[in-house]
Amino acid sequence: MNPASLRLAAALAVTLAIAACVRVDRTLPDGRVERVPRAELPSYAQTVFKQRNAVSTEYLIRTPEIADDDAAVTADLDAAERRMDDACAPVDALAIAYRDGEEVGLRAKLRLAHALEPCAAATSAAEQALKDALAAK
Repeated sequence: MNPASLRLAAALAVTLAIAACVRVDRTLPDGRVERVPRAELPSYAQTVFKQRNAVSTEYLIRTPEIADDDAAVTADLDAAERRMDDACAPVDALAIAYRDGEEVGLRAKLRLAHALEPCAAATSAAEQALKDALAAK
């Protein structure tokens, strides 16, 4: 084997070792944390993505009715939405790549795996912030 092939084989071996070690956890509604089985990762990713989209849509619909009431509440909602957007950026990027028929590499899939729980947590927090703001209205 030539040196370039050896480097490529080593890089592939390291990448596969990293992929095998990926651990994705999810927080259950009762607060317990469980490991997501590898076979359930696609389903979990889809669930997280759909929930994030639902909360984003709710923000688009509901925040205008809150915005005029209290600047502090509006700032809190903006911050919660921004944290959700930041945490979910790798999830969104992968969904867009799949939608557009782009090749999705292992690194992108690993970023997605590591972003799922933070995205789910930030989405839940944003959803709760919106509910709290609506309840206080």
